[in-house]
Amino acid sequence: MKVISWNVAGFRRAKTLATFDYSEIDYDYFSNKIASFNPDVICLQEVLIGEIDQMEVMAKKLGYEYWKSVKMSPDHTGKDDWIGLGIISKEVIDDTQIEVLPYPTFKLVFPDGREAQKFDKLILKAKIGDVAVATTQLQPLHYWGYNYYETPGYEYGREISKLIAGLINNETVLTGDFQFSRTSLVFKELYGDIQLKDSLPEVFTRKRENGKHTISDHIFIPSAGVVVDSRVEETMTDHFLCFVDFSQNVSRLEEMKKLVKG
Repeated sequence: MKVISWNVAGFRRAKTLATFDYSEIDYDYFSNKIASFNPDVICLQEVLIGEIDQMEVMAKKLGYEYWKSVKMSPDHTGKDDWIGLGIISKEVIDDTQIEVLPYPTFKLVFPDGREAQKFDKLILKAKIGDVAVATTQLQPLHYWGYNYYETPGYEYGREISKLIAGLINNETVLTGDFQFSRTSLVFKELYGDIQLKDSLPEVFTRKRENGKHTISDHIFIPSAGVVVDSRVEETMTDHFLCFVDFSQNVSRLEEMKKLVKG
């Protein structure tokens, strides 16, 4: 199964590493990058949904029949749209489930004293063939001087971990923009109880002007899955394209390897 996860920022390329320094919408750039991997499933974060649903536009450009989108919160870059999550698939998308993630109970205040507008974050889950696929985006706590490793961000992250663990099982592919690198320190249920594993190489998926680069994006797969190919493609965007090709049929994969060697 070939899976892409990508925070596409409304399908806008990044002009520089500065926050929100975007180009105009460029569907061709993103569709060409995605098509080059020939994925079975594409999980996207920060798609724009308004009079035009970008998920529908991208699905049609790629020639994929099945797609699902969900509005999440008003677009933080000022456009009169909502940002959302989406899944595009070669196969039928069934059993869609949407869950609102908890909002921080501590105040989110910018350095200039402005309190943040409340933007909810969601998780979108669906069934594609025999596999459950979920995608999400967490709150960017670093904007307000917090992180997911220390109080109160750590307790907030643990709350999210428990909620997600109640929604998925050990046969789920979980993707998204998680906003921080060392997920094993916070998402203990995903690694322990659910037994998923992060399939991506340990390289930065987001680079920032201040040099505080992070592995913000992750693709978790079942622990029994065998990774055939796994890449973070450094693109002209604030988040990079993340890709994994994995097999759930371990015995069949071993047979194929023997045939190739023979």
